[in-house]
Amino acid sequence: MQKSMQRKLLLMFLLGSIFFVIPIASSNGTTFTPKKVAEQSLSGATTHVYLDGDYAFMGVGTSGLAIVDISHPKNPGTPVYRDTSGRAYNLWVEGGYAYVADFDKGLAVIDVSDPTNPGPATHVLTTQACGDVCVSGNYAYVDGGGLAVIDISDPVHPNLVVTKPLTGIPYGLCVSGEYAYIATADTGLAIVNISDPTNPGTPIYEDTTGTAWDVCVSGGYAYVTTGSTGLAIIDVSDPTNPGTPVYRDTTGTAYFIFLNGSYAYIAADTGGVAIIDVSDPTNPGTPTYIDVEGQAIDVYVRGDYAYVADEHYGLKVYDLFYTTPEPGIPFDNFYLLFIGFSVLCLVFIVSKKRKITSESQK
Repeated sequence: MQKSMQRKLLLMFLLGSIFFVIPIASSNGTTFTPKKVAEQSLSGATTHVYLDGDYAFMGVGTSGLAIVDISHPKNPGTPVYRDTSGRAYNLWVEGGYAYVADFDKGLAVIDVSDPTNPGPATHVLTTQACGDVCVSGNYAYVDGGGLAVIDISDPVHPNLVVTKPLTGIPYGLCVSGEYAYIATADTGLAIVNISDPTNPGTPIYEDTTGTAWDVCVSGGYAYVTTGSTGLAIIDVSDPTNPGTPVYRDTTGTAYFIFLNGSYAYIAADTGGVAIIDVSDPTNPGTPTYIDVEGQAIDVYVRGDYAYVADEHYGLKVYDLFYTTPEPGIPFDNFYLLFIGFSVLCLVFIVSKKRKITSESQK
């Protein structure tokens, strides 16, 4: 009788153990399940987003620069603004300074060492309006009247060094190694040697189908957004002899692009954000989409979150691997419950054994 009871209790203990340690699939993986988890409205037309530390820096047109605390991505802070006197578009943050492409006012340089209290804007005029900027070393490269090179070794006193004329209208640009890559609208991709920033080389062009808006370079490939035709990928392992573009169409108008790991994230206007597997740049994957329910102009990805600049609604934050919480006990508490359940079972077994022993001695 005593052994039979112990076997039953032990079986109950084991069955309870199995129930409480069933694993739940992790949210991290290659399957995207995006869900909006936060939204912060902004004053002005929101066109660009750049993350630095715990803050999102946003270009908001005539409202200038907006800075949002994103230390808690699901609960962004109240925006702090700094007027730039022009129309703030794309931007770059480096060494405590924000470099803002301020359209007809050229490049605005703002001290953001204290993001809660940004300093006044200092401007450098470019020969034409600018909409994008990239910082590398002591120079800022701006798409103002061609490729404008600005010395920022002293950010308080920036100085225009040279402007290299380009064929086509320059939109987005990036710097990789000794070359600047510029999306030049109807003429495609321009590549300029900047090994000597004070004397840029002769541009080399690779035509693209559609309007070249933006470009990122990684692993010997240039990823160019081409408006209504989506994404063009160009082999630039030899920048002096770029390869033939490989295309992947997207829904909506492909504007600005962000590369993260093996994926390209493309802000595609009313098409939302297109996510494309580019682990094989010669054969990009089929896009999946984040429906932003607005107009996605720019995107920045960090960790499991995508930060989207929506032209009319401000900053939107998406959890890329969102999983719907299961009803009942959260997984984080399972192990605590298991331990508690185990202790109760052992206490019950011991007390039952003592009771049986006591009865047998009477």
